[in-house]
Amino acid sequence: MKSLYFIVALVFFAACNRIRTEKCLLSDCPIEHCKVQKHLIDTVLVYPQAINVFKDKLLVFEPRNGNAVLSVFSCKDFEYLFSGIGKGHAKSEVVYMYDNYYACTDTSFFILDMNVEKEYLLKNNKVVYVGSTPLIIPDALNQLIRVDDVTYITAGFTNGKGGEHLLYHDGEYTDFGEYPDLSLNNEERAIYNGSISAGMVGKQKFWDFYTYQDLIRSYDLQGNLLLEIVLDDDEKNVTMQNVDDRNLNYYKAKWNSKYIAVLYNAFFSADEFYELSKDERKRELQLWTWEGELKRRIYFDVPYDIYALSEDNIFYAMNMDKPDVIYTYDLNGK
Repeated sequence: MKSLYFIVALVFFAACNRIRTEKCLLSDCPIEHCKVQKHLIDTVLVYPQAINVFKDKLLVFEPRNGNAVLSVFSCKDFEYLFSGIGKGHAKSEVVYMYDNYYACTDTSFFILDMNVEKEYLLKNNKVVYVGSTPLIIPDALNQLIRVDDVTYITAGFTNGKGGEHLLYHDGEYTDFGEYPDLSLNNEERAIYNGSISAGMVGKQKFWDFYTYQDLIRSYDLQGNLLLEIVLDDDEKNVTMQNVDDRNLNYYKAKWNSKYIAVLYNAFFSADEFYELSKDERKRELQLWTWEGELKRRIYFDVPYDIYALSEDNIFYAMNMDKPDVIYTYDLNGK
């Protein structure tokens, strides 16, 4: 069955497909200035690296913590409940947890420990280990997304050879997709065609938001490129600091079954952006539908590093330098 699956998949990948291209004028969706709610929490966190939502719980990842790397809070009153997942080599522990990977079902959630996806559930005020799935490719697992129980999409190889993405299915993988800029060679091709990928179980497509290009693209799960959206931002004003500097567009994304929430930059080059203080950075949060429609553009009134989007469209965020506060905003208000 594995061989049959990949024969069928490769036929799809090789098929000629008419690509639909659209232009998105960002000014057609006006900027909103919104004020978050601030919630003080017990100061059990030191340096949170990611925040995620699992049912009615907030999961805060602290992979640098020497003890438990996950803390659980109530979404209702932001009360600290318990912590779990220790550092170590036991099957229930983690050696190195990636803070940019998270997936969940109705009953459990998944994190990435090195090249092993580990499944956990919450029971009786404990984080309970369920099982593990090794993901073996001869490279780093970049931009991993889970699209069903045995199928994952990753970024292509870091040496820039082959396709833009890998399809990993039941222990086997193949590459697909063509980078948008083929003028670059080797590692530069992978770096400067880099994107933030968004996808989840139940969706028959995934999206790439490009870091250094004014571009968004969507693939189906058979590897066919479905849509290219070229961004037109008439307010964009970026000055490059040197010949090697790059424009910085998209740099972080979270999603639920309705929206993809992604951070966008229109004012600073990549070098300048990461040299700025948190207060100086302008964070534009864009809400896109899974059909490729830009719905909202929001500036919040506080700086934040990490954020999440609940299934009921509540935005949660934290500033790593202020780990005793969680910010929220109800996106259902408009």
